[in-house]
Amino acid sequence: MLPGSPLKALLKTSLPAMVDLSSQTVMWMIEAMLVGHLGAEALAGVGMAAQVVIFTSTLLLTFVIGSSIIVNQHLGAGRVEEANHFLGQSVMMSGLASLGISAVWYFVAPLIFKTILGAEAQAASLGIGYLRIIACFGPLIIVNFVSVGILRGAGDTHLSMLVSLVINGINVALTPLLIYGLFGLPRLEVRGAALATGVAHSIGFAITFTLLLTHRSVLSLRMRDLKTVNLRSSRQLFSMGAPITVEQMAWVTGQMFVMSYAARLSTVVLATHHVLLRLQAVISMLYQGIGMGAMTLTGKSLGANQQERARKVGTISSRIVFITVMAVAGILFFMAKPIMYLFTSDQRVIRLGVLLLGLVAVIQVPKALNIVISGSLRGAGDTRWLMMLTIVGVLALEIFGAWVLGLWFGLGLVGLWLATGIDESSRSIANYLRYRKGRWVKINSTQG
Repeated sequence: MLPGSPLKALLKTSLPAMVDLSSQTVMWMIEAMLVGHLGAEALAGVGMAAQVVIFTSTLLLTFVIGSSIIVNQHLGAGRVEEANHFLGQSVMMSGLASLGISAVWYFVAPLIFKTILGAEAQAASLGIGYLRIIACFGPLIIVNFVSVGILRGAGDTHLSMLVSLVINGINVALTPLLIYGLFGLPRLEVRGAALATGVAHSIGFAITFTLLLTHRSVLSLRMRDLKTVNLRSSRQLFSMGAPITVEQMAWVTGQMFVMSYAARLSTVVLATHHVLLRLQAVISMLYQGIGMGAMTLTGKSLGANQQERARKVGTISSRIVFITVMAVAGILFFMAKPIMYLFTSDQRVIRLGVLLLGLVAVIQVPKALNIVISGSLRGAGDTRWLMMLTIVGVLALEIFGAWVLGLWFGLGLVGLWLATGIDESSRSIANYLRYRKGRWVKINSTQG
């Protein structure tokens, strides 16, 4: 039996996760603010580079979320050794994958920016320079991302929070120094932002592995799990994690298409779109923290054969996130102009952003509910359903719908975000109906 009430367990897991995830996206927002004052071209270039990193990083979710689901159900059943084994296998395989991903970031960057995304020359040049510096630190960034992600998913959110706070604290300190060349340092502008990110995450990598190897977390790394690939474990991991990777790659692909539509409209539209995405990423971490808690506790509850507790976790988390998102939407709606001034002094970007923030505020409601309901379904291992639903939504709305509304009907950035709102609402309703049927409580992801 798992101890404590579902509400207490959810808050204990979710609150540190919210701080953890929010600290990361606050850092992205600060970077966007600092880069934004270099000009719309710099903001657009870094924004596209960030989307490229997010797109390729979705490959790693097989290891992060897939492993977390299996680990949680093993931990719920009291099988700690098996949980540690899956951590080690995920870290090893993500290390191998990181070499290929980093090579893509470095060598394929010109093709991505100039041909696929269709960026204007100056924005493309700045984005390529940013991405290539990130690529030099790629293996350390990627392996740390996977390791901390599994710890967070396993419920050790206090430890993941501390690691993230250290990484982002260092990043916050270095970014303005290297962008603007303060205190005698060279003024590196966009390259300085990338260098600050790489250094901070490299230090985070060292901290994470020290903690895992010295058994200071709920999970531990064992050298025998880092040496060879266990084929049975790999099949189980990919069976659970591959649908999540496909799901997220589909979603990010949709975002890339939408960004390319924004780039076709103008650099100002692209820069505004980037600001709105960064802002949404920051506030989404509040929902992601609650969704992470729902995923963790659902998996552990089902692993311990406590189906009713799993249902209570879903109900409580949905109520908490609804209260949270209503407060967030109110702030976005009534504070639109001051918020936009934080990111840029370009009046064209500010005017367009203020026009859009009311719509973005409304979209947060279905988005937040969808994140939490998906967290419960994902914790149960219902990953194939989430994959198929996302693919349909991306093809019909994020790609085709955004093109129709934004470009064909001439609604511009308003049309692009309208398509996003319709997609979030549709998937939220579909996932709610799926959750209500209750078949997810019978899925057991620890069976190979």
